[in-house]
Amino acid sequence: MGTNTEFANHLRHLRKAHGLSQQKLAGAADISYRHINFLENARAMPSRDMVIRIADTLTLSLKNTNLLLRSAGYATAFPTTSLDEETMAFAKTALSRILEQQNPYPGVVMTPIGDLIMANDAVFNLFSQFLPTEKLLSYTNVYELFLGNTSIKQYLTNWDQLAPRILSLVQQEVSEIDTLNEAYTLLRKLESVSGLRARDHRAPATGDAPLFTMHFKKDDLELSFFSTYTSFGTPHDVALQELRIECFFPANERTKSYCQHILIAKDR
Repeated sequence: MGTNTEFANHLRHLRKAHGLSQQKLAGAADISYRHINFLENARAMPSRDMVIRIADTLTLSLKNTNLLLRSAGYATAFPTTSLDEETMAFAKTALSRILEQQNPYPGVVMTPIGDLIMANDAVFNLFSQFLPTEKLLSYTNVYELFLGNTSIKQYLTNWDQLAPRILSLVQQEVSEIDTLNEAYTLLRKLESVSGLRARDHRAPATGDAPLFTMHFKKDDLELSFFSTYTSFGTPHDVALQELRIECFFPANERTKSYCQHILIAKDR
């Protein structure tokens, strides 16, 4: 069961994460300012419908809606189902097809904080050109692969521009989560290995380029990629909403040809 104080703390954190004053939240949710103030000061407990209304007003994720409901002592509204469950077979098949079609270019499925769930062959075919397979397989988090001092960082010629973007993305993903959550532990770890702090860095401008690209260089091998970052459109399950699909595409003909060459060589 939740408590007045637990709910009050969650509500205050979420409101501030969205940059809203109590007055603005009250107006947007069509709730009196006095009641919002009472809720945040643990002087009142909301009804279940009130919690849902506040969650909808803040456009919370399904996961955070569940957390807010639990903090108020109510049952969660949305299920969290493992991808290995039979009812999720359709989603797992869709993800597998996306990754397969992405070959010969890298594609991964991960959590909002970068924990790897699925990857296509091209991920290992490509990045094993830069790191030994054993070292590559030791990484279970995509962002650590790019930021760690013994990772692929040494081959990223524009790491100084990429690192703030990654930290900014993770910061955005965890902004609604309680600071004691494991996601914040990862963010602090990424800040530590990169030597940067997410809140102190904004992603720098890229001049006239329409997309930010990642540039890899090892000896005579030079490759450039941009990526897309997508998710399921209308999920009603927490696990599905938490999935992120990142696909990497060649930013020039040299990279395109090299990826296709790796695929042909592998199939021989």
